[in-house]
Amino acid sequence: FRLNRSGQRVEPSLKMFFHPFQISSLMDNNQATQLVMAYGNRFPDYALPSLHDRLVQMDYATAGTLLARTKDPIISLVISLVAGHFGIDRFYLGDTLYGVLKLLTCGGLGIWTLVDFFLIIGATKDKNYELLNGMAGY
Repeated sequence: FRLNRSGQRVEPSLKMFFHPFQISSLMDNNQATQLVMAYGNRFPDYALPSLHDRLVQMDYATAGTLLARTKDPIISLVISLVAGHFGIDRFYLGDTLYGVLKLLTCGGLGIWTLVDFFLIIGATKDKNYELLNGMAGY
């Protein structure tokens, strides 16, 4: 609550939190293209046309929130290089089972760690695409 000028208690209303121009409508084609250009490196190349089509059907705030939740493939690679031997890269992606197995086997005696150096970027992009499909309701 807040107090008005005369000191009386005023309950919050939607007018206090939202400006009329902040209520979003669906994005236009240019806005969706800008988001694809900004976040396109986080998704597989084959998914970019469908990503654009889905973004056009969302409002800008929702699309920005969804895209901000995606993982950066370069960060995944750095984590894999630094702590991949312990499965931290798989925990970062949300693959808890693979992370635990990698941790218990010391990265598959180093073999799994070495293979993940080459596969982790693609795995990150695929996980991001799965995340978008699951959260967008498609």
